[in-house]
Amino acid sequence: MTANSFKRLAIDASQRRFILYHRQTFEPLLPSNSKFFDRLSAEAKGDHKPIPRRELEDQPALIKGGTMKDYQLLGLSFLVWMYENGMNCILGDEMGLGKTLQTLSLLAYVKENQKCTRFSHWQNHSLTHL
Repeated sequence: MTANSFKRLAIDASQRRFILYHRQTFEPLLPSNSKFFDRLSAEAKGDHKPIPRRELEDQPALIKGGTMKDYQLLGLSFLVWMYENGMNCILGDEMGLGKTLQTLSLLAYVKENQKCTRFSHWQNHSLTHL
């Protein structure tokens, strides 16, 4: 098994833990006869707790030229939480509140925290300009 295969398995396990833990949120969105959670529970092994959310107090050091506002750090915290749990997400708010900055800050966070390796195949090339 390759290193990428192991990474994919780890991401899949993170997603299962996150979805199972938040079952009460997702289940009403499914058809009443859905067996999704039955299958997911059968595939899951061990603990069903996702990585907990934590509030970041400081912006990534790679983000220079200004200071992120509190609501932008909150958005970054959300992005990091979803990323660490292997989940996709979007930021949806009014125009001009810094979604682009928050997204770039997530990439900077990933580069600064090497434990997060989902982008490792391109991070050394793409993130050198941050």
